[in-house]
Amino acid sequence: MDKPKTYNRQERMEIWIARHIHAKRPPRVMYNIGVGPKTEAKTLKRRYPKMKVFGVEPLLHEYPGMFHEFPGDILPIAIGKEAGMIDINYNPGNMLDASATRRTPEQTATKTVPVWTLDRFDEWHGKPKRVLLWMDIEGMELEALQGATELLRSHRVRWINLEERRGRVASWPAPEEIRERLAGFGDARLPG
Repeated sequence: MDKPKTYNRQERMEIWIARHIHAKRPPRVMYNIGVGPKTEAKTLKRRYPKMKVFGVEPLLHEYPGMFHEFPGDILPIAIGKEAGMIDINYNPGNMLDASATRRTPEQTATKTVPVWTLDRFDEWHGKPKRVLLWMDIEGMELEALQGATELLRSHRVRWINLEERRGRVASWPAPEEIRERLAGFGDARLPG
């Protein structure tokens, strides 16, 4: 008899978030922006096995082998409000310690990577319907949304999960700025 799976804190949070997705009409596609060494794509792919997963991880080549279990395709780019190049500061010993908006003493390495907009990323993937947009990009979430006008206007994004910081944190957008950006794109239920 197989032992029941135990979930770590991160996986429990992902499962909790997944419960808020309409199961009868689940996502067809997940845009996993900022893959990192996290498990959201695997957790949601188990729940929605027909869902395609497309990811973005600008430090993909800095951590060989870390992403071999990712259940989809990953592009080694960053996402921002306009196309170009950007420096990512990171701690070679801790992939979770990376940012384009700040530099800590532990972030001793820098990599310059291409930046795409979410609109370009969406076009690259054929503008699918029923998109789950999942972003954890260390303070770049508002900039990413600023580069997603056509995607958001299309109403093909049905769910958005992104990281925000409560209270004012230097180099991070305020939650109100994110809500304001999203408010003009339909009747999404936004937290107060």
